[in-house]
This record gives sequence, C-alpha cells and structure tokens, in this order.
Amino acid sequence: MKEQKKSKFKKFLIIYAIILTILMLAFLGYVLDSLIKYENNQIDNYIENFIGSLKSKKLSKYIDVSQIEVSEFEKSNTTIDSGFKELINSSDVTYKLNSNSTDEQKPIYDIFIENEKILEVELDGSKKENRLGLLTFNVWNVKQVTSKMENGLYTCNVLVPNNCKVYLNNKQLTESQIADTVQNEGLEQLSKYADIPNIIKYEVKNLLKKPDIKILDAEGKEVDYKQEGNTISKTLDFKTASSEEEAMQSIKGEIDILKIAEDWSLYLTDDLSGRLHGFYNIGQYLIEDSNIEKFAYDWATGIDITFVSSHRLDNPTFTDEKISNFEIYNENAFSCEVYLQKNLILKSGKKIEDKMNERMYFAYYDETNDGKDNPTWKLINMQSITDNKK
Repeated sequence: MKEQKKSKFKKFLIIYAIILTILMLAFLGYVLDSLIKYENNQIDNYIENFIGSLKSKKLSKYIDVSQIEVSEFEKSNTTIDSGFKELINSSDVTYKLNSNSTDEQKPIYDIFIENEKILEVELDGSKKENRLGLLTFNVWNVKQVTSKMENGLYTCNVLVPNNCKVYLNNKQLTESQIADTVQNEGLEQLSKYADIPNIIKYEVKNLLKKPDIKILDAEGKEVDYKQEGNTISKTLDFKTASSEEEAMQSIKGEIDILKIAEDWSLYLTDDLSGRLHGFYNIGQYLIEDSNIEKFAYDWATGIDITFVSSHRLDNPTFTDEKISNFEIYNENAFSCEVYLQKNLILKSGKKIEDKMNERMYFAYYDETNDGKDNPTWKLINMQSITDNKK
C-alpha cells in the first residue's frame, strides 16, 4: 500500500515538473516573441526591414510599374523588376521622414537610392499592443506605397570636357542630353578671351539600372573616369610645366610674368607710378571692360585706396620670388602660381612683409580691332592661394 502511494506521488511530481517546464517554456517563448515584436515595431527598424523586403521582392508587388517610363538608352533586355532589384542591392539606400508628415500615427517616409527619391511609404500605427504589462508599442503596417520616380529608377549624370564623346550602353550621347555647361572659376573669365575647353553635363533620366559608360577623348582614345553615386566625371586635362622656361616652349609670343606680378603688387599698395594711382600703367596688362580691369579702376577711384598705411619701399623691394605650377590650356592661354614678398617700411620705422601668392591667368589677345593681328599677353584673372606656401 505504501509502495503504491509512493509510486503515485512520483508520477504526480513528474507530471507537475513537466507541466511547469511547459509553462516556463511557453512563458519564455512569449517573452522572446514580445521582445522581437517590440524591436521590429520600433519605427527605424520597421522601415529598415521594409527596405530589406524591397531588396528581395519584385517592385511590382508594391506599385504599378507600368507607369514608369524607360529611357531609349536602357538595354532592351532589362525589365523594371530586374533593374530595380539589381539597383537597390548595389546602391546606397537611405530614408527620412517626409517634410509634410505630421500625423505620428500615420507617418510618411521617403526612400532614396543614391540620394534620388524613388518611393513614398505611408505607415499605419494606429493599433497599439501591450506585452508583459511593461511594453507598449505601435504595431506598424504599410498602408500605401507611392512611386516618386518621375525620372525613372535611375538618373545618370556625366560631366566631361566638351571635346570628349560619351557612350552610354553603347549609344552616343548627343546635345539633347546636355543639361548644363560648367567652367571652374578661374577658367570662366579666361574662356571669354581664349578658346578653352569647358565641362558639359549630360543627364540621362529613366534608366532602370547603372549603365555601362565609355568616354573617348579628342583623339578617340578611351579614358578613365571617376564615379560618385550616380555621377560620372572626367576632369579637364591640361599640359603642365614646372618652370617658366619649359612653359614658354608651348605658348606664343613673349611675356614678363614677374614684371606684371610686381606691378600689380605695387598697384595694390599705391606704389605704382603714373596717373590715377598707376591705373594707366597697370592697364597696359589688362583688357578693357574685363572684370579685373573694372576691379583695378574701382580700386584707383574708390575710398579703400586712401586707407593704405603710410610707408616707403625697402631695398630690395622684392625678395623670395618664384613662378611655378604652370597649366597650359593652349598656345594662347595659360596660368601659373606666382609668389613674391614685397618689403615695406611703415612711417613708424617698422618693417613689414607684404606677401603675394596667386594663380594668375593670361590670354594672348588682340583688343585693337584695327584689322591687324597684333595680340599681346593680358592678365585675365587671379585667384589667391590662401596658405601662402611657396
């Protein structure tokens, strides 16, 4: 009788332990499920998981792809779904809250590929859930996905010198694809007086994926380029020279660069001889009505020149002069870096060093308009090299 009671008690303990274990496992499973659900419904996590689903599923699952226009430059065997999948899996995908989104329960997020907006995603978090008496959170669902691909899945920008040819997916780009012309600040002025290559920007919209790009230079040779995001760029390549002697072999005529730089430096401290504070002397190096000529005239006739500190020139006036880093755009245009130190003595007797470190731009230009070909070298522009390194 006692043995039977003991046997029944053991069975009870075993069953009780099994029930406790099942309950404990169920509780732990519930806790784990609650934590996972809580994490997945944090808004950033939910959006990132949505982007993950975009990478693995067809775009047509979310929007009507028949409304997406396809460029004539796209490869014929590329579909919208396949192009989108390849693009989103090989590109930088980001998101941010739409600037017009005000309802916290129904926020709208913008999805970007390579900084170009492609989708608007409206969420619905009006349903809330409480777990374990501690975790209360919104349960997010995608309410609506709207296409914002007015320019297709991918827009390719190509910036190249205007003497280059560009082939996109084996088709040559034409003037129809030119969106803009770009010239750096130094060459913008120079190009008014000399035939300087500039940069043109091609824009090809409505592509489905990153295209194959080939760039040929003026001689028909394929050249390398840089790619940042959806922008392809090939910089202007100009002949360079490290010394004045080397540079003079590639340009027309003769020019005394150092004399022009010294006179300009003297002009800015009201030390250049001649009428109107030396304007008519410095003017021989400038083209009438050019930006730098207007600046020079304004300096001579404005109030700022009257604030130049009283001083005299030291002997020697100029020291530590150097001309370097030539860029030769063609035989009629070049630029170079000029460094010099002008030594002044103030009225108080204090000696100061007025340093000039500029990139100076020159054009071989005939402004006489007398029908005779009589060009001379003119100073067109100057850009300060602010670190004053020689």
